[in-house]
Amino acid sequence: MNPGTSNCRNCGAALPPGASFCTLCGAAVYNRAGRTAPAAASEPSAPENPRKVQIPGIIPVTPFSRGPVVAPKIDDGEDMAARLDLVNAGAGKRLAAKLLDMVAPAIGFAIGSGVGATTIVSTRVNAQVITLDLFWFSVWTGAAALLALAYWIVLWGWEARTGKTIGNLLLGIRTTGMQGFAAGWLAILVRNVVITIGFGLAFVGGVLVLISNLWDRNGQRQGWPDKAAHTLVFDVKAGRDPLTSGGIDGPSSFAPVELPPMLPVQSPVAGTAAPGLPTSAAPPSAGIPGFEPAEPAPGRRHDPNQWQPPASPGVRPETVHPDEAAGETRYRSAAQPDPVPAAVDPAPAVQRPSVRMQFDDGREVRLAGAALIGRNPSGYDGEVIEQLIDVPDPSRSVSKTHVHVRASSEGLWVTDRNSTNGSALSGPDGVRRPLVAGSPQLAGFGATVHFGDRSFLVARA
Repeated sequence: MNPGTSNCRNCGAALPPGASFCTLCGAAVYNRAGRTAPAAASEPSAPENPRKVQIPGIIPVTPFSRGPVVAPKIDDGEDMAARLDLVNAGAGKRLAAKLLDMVAPAIGFAIGSGVGATTIVSTRVNAQVITLDLFWFSVWTGAAALLALAYWIVLWGWEARTGKTIGNLLLGIRTTGMQGFAAGWLAILVRNVVITIGFGLAFVGGVLVLISNLWDRNGQRQGWPDKAAHTLVFDVKAGRDPLTSGGIDGPSSFAPVELPPMLPVQSPVAGTAAPGLPTSAAPPSAGIPGFEPAEPAPGRRHDPNQWQPPASPGVRPETVHPDEAAGETRYRSAAQPDPVPAAVDPAPAVQRPSVRMQFDDGREVRLAGAALIGRNPSGYDGEVIEQLIDVPDPSRSVSKTHVHVRASSEGLWVTDRNSTNGSALSGPDGVRRPLVAGSPQLAGFGATVHFGDRSFLVARA
């Protein structure tokens, strides 16, 4: 090796004499002007960074790392899909949140009662009678009770407008209405009254009321207070917060709409000519099936490069239309019978399968196509729906657009439209089978379709 040359300590490429950086990898080279090539072997090696991560597409230009290179976080889509789902709050979080809400007023009332107890003055009237002065004790305990009442009023309004309380905020849960928006003052009042009645009976009774969603057959969504007040409780740490994302149906408004398929257009491709004709003489309609181009009229073709004066105008020969030669319209003779048109066999009518739905309120609806069922159903843009069946539901357990149904010869295809309370099918055996949202299931004749608190029976039309 030439004494004036050396190798790059990063990539091993040969370095020309006097080079200050490697021309291959860009690594910096120590100043070798005042020393010979063998002295370059004493260059300090770059300390390896144990936390350095090689990022695809980034080429290191120096062996020295001033800090750890952290690999970028890549969202694989599964976490985002999980964050878009609504997750019901568990019974443990509901109980813990309410107990945390009770800590502040309990501590305040204990302090007020303790301070008031020190102000009690006892006076002995005689050997058998002792009087107690409870004035200041009543003042301290009354003040503590008023502060606790003010605390609960503030907490009431906070939860009614934002779904938050101190416990809800610490544990990441929110209280909402049935549509995923703010529950309102009346709903939160009814909910707190039911909880207070439970704790008024016994502490264990209050605990049972708060964890009563464990006995809810509809996915443990609602406890006794929630069913009385028509509220829902969601875990916003594990899923989406409906209060800040457009309610329960928030993401559905941003879902892409399935467009109808495009029909092929039978038109000639630009720049192509019909078989047997030169490219310059191909008519615009060449290539269309069933079209035959007309033959050009005989005679001398026009040459655009040779100008000739126009021919003198002459008298056009008078032509007689064949209908004019037949004369005026005549009345038909009475002896002439009317022409009898030839009998044409009518095309057989296609009979579409139809299904009869018997609702639990006695109403019957006959369906021969597709329909949407709900409190106020509406389809997507471009969706072909033949019937919109609105179902009254005072308890608001049925979503606005709850299920999609389509009649068939085997029965009724039922698809849950991401409803709040879900849907299920039950056969003659009475076993209820929940439906997966977005997945159509066949309900045979004699089956019962449950949606919210309502249901209907599938029967033959």
